[in-house]
Amino acid sequence: MVDQNEPDLEAATESEAGGGRKRDRTLIEFPYTDMSRAHDLTDTLAKAGGKVWIEQTQLAVAMDMSVGGGTFRGRLSAARMFGFIETEGGKVRISDLGLHLLDESTERAAKVEAFLKVPLYKALYESYNGFALPPAAALERQIQTMGVPPKQAERARQAFAASAQTAGYIASNGRFSKPPIIPVPVREESGSTSGAGGGAPPPPPAPPPPPVTEKALEYKLVDLMTEAAGDAETMAAIIKVITFLKTRNANAKNEAGTDLA
Repeated sequence: MVDQNEPDLEAATESEAGGGRKRDRTLIEFPYTDMSRAHDLTDTLAKAGGKVWIEQTQLAVAMDMSVGGGTFRGRLSAARMFGFIETEGGKVRISDLGLHLLDESTERAAKVEAFLKVPLYKALYESYNGFALPPAAALERQIQTMGVPPKQAERARQAFAASAQTAGYIASNGRFSKPPIIPVPVREESGSTSGAGGGAPPPPPAPPPPPVTEKALEYKLVDLMTEAAGDAETMAAIIKVITFLKTRNANAKNEAGTDLA
């Protein structure tokens, strides 16, 4: 369960950054802030630049934060770990998963996928999938065994618990499990000729051959008579078919004339 009286994670991060205190080295990656705040940053980034690379300073200004402050750095790092954004040097842009996060039809699936992208959260999922999470103190001890320094264990647990609630990993009965969802669609690479992605559409099917008329059949039979010259049995069979066709056509005309009369 999430503690209702937990301290502000970002305030602690800002204070630590401002005081110049060094953090203990962690052996497993985890965010210092929760998924909902990473979501807020992703939403601001989409409005500021979308899929276009922009300066991190530009994003910080859009969020009314300092680019070097602990609050901004914590949210940026969390959004990157969850896979909502991509960073390169001093630039940032939204990822495909981030676009799915901001789409109401795929938001829930994007959160479920993003949660397991964090190494610490995936390790905890593999340990407690299907079970109720232990009390806060026991969970912090477990987090430490996974590589989180003791001084950061409480903050790591708080961010984990809040993110698990946001992503829907805490069931109504309190058990920790992955919620059933439809996976987010995979974006096809441009130039692909398969699936619904890029590339030229397949050619239309060839039209069916035209039906053979009786007149065309008669002409064909006459041609066969030429080819079968000298073969009395074949000639007799062809003549029999031609005679049958002519007789049937004559009978059809007679019946039509009788009806008119």
